[in-house]
Amino acid sequence: MVLFDRILHTDFFQLGAGDVVGYQHVFWFYSHPALYTMVIPGFGIISEVIATNSRKPMFGYRMMALSMLAIMILAYPVWAHHMFVAGMFGRLRIALMRTSP
Repeated sequence: MVLFDRILHTDFFQLGAGDVVGYQHVFWFYSHPALYTMVIPGFGIISEVIATNSRKPMFGYRMMALSMLAIMILAYPVWAHHMFVAGMFGRLRIALMRTSP
């Protein structure tokens, strides 16, 4: 969308004409799950290395796998807690507030 603004002269994020809060939504909708895509492989690697070096099966392997899956699924709606003070509609404030930790 930024490239469209620069190359095709659209008005997605132009000050005064575009939607600045829309840019924040796009940024956090991408960036929040991207953080978890960097962290989750580390969780898996550490748990496998510890299990291999101790020569014992990992305790709670199924729950570990399910918790990583839950983190991946829940990462998408959590972007909204960054938008809590962005001047959103009054009806959305409660929903955005509930996504905040």
